[in-house]
Amino acid sequence: MGSGKAGNSQIDVDGLLKLAREKSIDGRKALLRAISDLFEGRSEELNEREVTLMHAILHQLVSDTEKEVRKAVSDQFAASQYISAEIVKELANDDIEVAFSVLRHSKLLRDPDLIEVIRNRTFEHQLAVAQRENISSKVSGALVDTENETVVVALLNNSGAEISRKTREYLVDESERVDTFQDPLLRRSDLEPDLAQKMYVWVSAAMRRHILSTYDLDQDVVDDLLEQVAVLEQHGRVPEGLTPSAAEELAANLKEEGGITPDLLVQSIADGEVRLFEALLREGTGLRKRLIERILFEPGGEGLAIAAKGFGVDAEGFEKLFVCSRRARLIEEPTIQRELGSLMSLYGKMTAESARKVIGRWRRDQSYLSAIRDLEI
Repeated sequence: MGSGKAGNSQIDVDGLLKLAREKSIDGRKALLRAISDLFEGRSEELNEREVTLMHAILHQLVSDTEKEVRKAVSDQFAASQYISAEIVKELANDDIEVAFSVLRHSKLLRDPDLIEVIRNRTFEHQLAVAQRENISSKVSGALVDTENETVVVALLNNSGAEISRKTREYLVDESERVDTFQDPLLRRSDLEPDLAQKMYVWVSAAMRRHILSTYDLDQDVVDDLLEQVAVLEQHGRVPEGLTPSAAEELAANLKEEGGITPDLLVQSIADGEVRLFEALLREGTGLRKRLIERILFEPGGEGLAIAAKGFGVDAEGFEKLFVCSRRARLIEEPTIQRELGSLMSLYGKMTAESARKVIGRWRRDQSYLSAIRDLEI
């Protein structure tokens, strides 16, 4: 029997050649297992001739017309460091059923190889690359260049993907238009505070809470952001109703006549008169405009609950007020109900007196969040 030697070891070359001549799929798979076992278990004992022989056999298998055989090569050697880079590149450009394993796992694929696949192969190939354990900024840039939303979201969800500052800036800008980018962007550890701050204006209430809890933003910055949110809401998605000047004039007149009541406050928002509601709340509490906007547009709704309690709104009225104010901003119903559950518990525990104490602190420009934390319940 012919043999190849390496030190005192010996491999069955004739046995490998016999398996290589086997045309059945099962025979090919047995050949793959034999070669894999030799590479993984005895790589240091193999001589150059034996390594060359096994690579030649693998090249033959990769050229096999049976996709199942090619897939078996990819699956068997996806994480191997011994297979040749040329074979891996050939597999990576095959149909996705064959290419998937090496695209996900092979460390022999270099950035130029991956970028070539991204640019010239299918969406499924791009998605497989986006799920690799480690991705360089160049490869990430190529994935973003595909402009495929699913691929980009997969990339953003990959904590092992390195994404350049320039690409992050681009994706943050795109997130105003593409909602699915927002959550994975905000959950990336490499997103800088200034970019998170930029997103604050257009993301959902839940994501605003995430930004406030994750990033140490200056209080004045938060106030400015909430004002921007208010402007967008008022000019973009809130029903028109009264103009701001007319609403303010009506609220001022009602205050002089003693006509600002809890029932009127609730009815104004129920009727969709958002600007009148804001003006009534401002006149009734004596709070400055910016703080009223913060109370109305911040996530959670604790500030609105305190203002309503201090205003004299009962629990039933507050529930109606809160739901209508959220619906006016097109907040999704599950989010409204989730926030409402915890707020109604808070509303039942706090007294009108303790709420008015907090409102008094707000009038004196005390810290907004500090006053909420110190609420007596």
